[in-house]
Amino acid sequence: DYFKSDAIRFAWDFVTGTHGIDPKRLWVTVYQDDDEAADLWLNRIEVDAKRFSRTFIGRRLGDYEIVREIGHGSMGIVFLATNALTREQVALKILPPSLSISITVIKRFLREAESVAKLDHENIVKIHAVGEQDGIHWYAMQFVEGSSLDRVLRLRKLESERRAQQRLDAA
Repeated sequence: DYFKSDAIRFAWDFVTGTHGIDPKRLWVTVYQDDDEAADLWLNRIEVDAKRFSRTFIGRRLGDYEIVREIGHGSMGIVFLATNALTREQVALKILPPSLSISITVIKRFLREAESVAKLDHENIVKIHAVGEQDGIHWYAMQFVEGSSLDRVLRLRKLESERRAQQRLDAA
């Protein structure tokens, strides 16, 4: 809804710019029971991926040893990990501790894993395991070598813009 979205943007700018308040803490206090507002707020929070990633490289969660970061977004960071028993490589998605203090976000994270696990299609990764260790929520999924969807879409957009410019130049 437009007014809620506008209010979220205003609140974000106010607390971060004017008062220097940590937006993650305010989000937990204000929006933990409102999924729509939480989505809007989460889209404004940028996970400090580099700092967070360094704390997990070499660590073990469940049967998985974390090797390196693959990517990140507002709801988590994805790592390349190896199953210590089978040596299989997996993509391990971790919910950052800063977001794990809200039961609403934890439920959303687990619902995401459950939803993907129910799907059976050759173009959708398989979920291998879901877990929690020392307050860190995670799930392991099939690792697929290649570029991220975000990168593929950016490259397609650039290519499309390049072709459009060539057509304009030729006209």
